[in-house]
Amino acid sequence: MNIKKFFDDYGYTILKLLGTHVAMSIFGLMVWLPTGNNKLIGGILGILCVVFYFFMINNDVAKVGSKDAVRKVRGKPAAHAAKGFIIGAISAIPDFVICALYIIFSYYGNFYPEMAEAGIIFTFTGTLWEGIFMGMVTITEQPRIVFACIPFAIILFVGISYILGMNNINLIPLEANPEEEERQRQAEKEKKKNPFGKNKQKEEEEDEDELM
Repeated sequence: MNIKKFFDDYGYTILKLLGTHVAMSIFGLMVWLPTGNNKLIGGILGILCVVFYFFMINNDVAKVGSKDAVRKVRGKPAAHAAKGFIIGAISAIPDFVICALYIIFSYYGNFYPEMAEAGIIFTFTGTLWEGIFMGMVTITEQPRIVFACIPFAIILFVGISYILGMNNINLIPLEANPEEEERQRQAEKEKKKNPFGKNKQKEEEEDEDELM
C-alpha cells in the first residue's frame, strides 16, 4: 500500500472523523454531567450518545465507501472493506494513547503514590476526550473495561460505515450531490452494459488516455 497516496485519498476523512469525535465528546459530556451518578438515566443517555456517534461516523465515512465502489467499476483501484478499518485505526490513534495511559495510571496509581497524581491528570484527560462514552462508564461501573474497548469500537464503527457505503447503504440521508448521483448512474449503466468485460473496459480507458 502506498502510504502517501493513502493519506492523500483519505487524510481529509481522518481529520473529519477527529473533528466529529471532538464535537461528540463535548456533546456527550453535556448530556452526561447533569445526570450525575444516576445509573438509569446516565446509562440510557450514554447508549443513545454512542448510537448517535455511530450515525455521525456513518455520515462521514459512507460516502467515501460509495465513491470507492464507483472507482472499482471504472477500473480504478478497487474498494476493499479493509480500507475502512485502516481509516478507523488511524483515526483512533489518539484514543489508543489516551485510553492506555488512563488504564495504566488509574490502576498502578492505587499501588504507587508517585503515580497517583499523574493518574488524576490522565483520568481528567480521558474523561474530556472520551466524553461520548462516559454514560457507558456509568451503566457498567467498569471504567477500565470501557476505556479498553473504546478504540476498537471506533475502528468497528468506521469499518462498518465504509462497508455500508460500498453497498450504497446510508443510515443518514446524505445531502443532494449531483456529481455523486451522476457517478452512481454511470456506474449502474456500465455494470449493465458490460458486467463481465472489466479488462476490455480498462483497455478502452487506456486507449483513450493514449489518444489524449
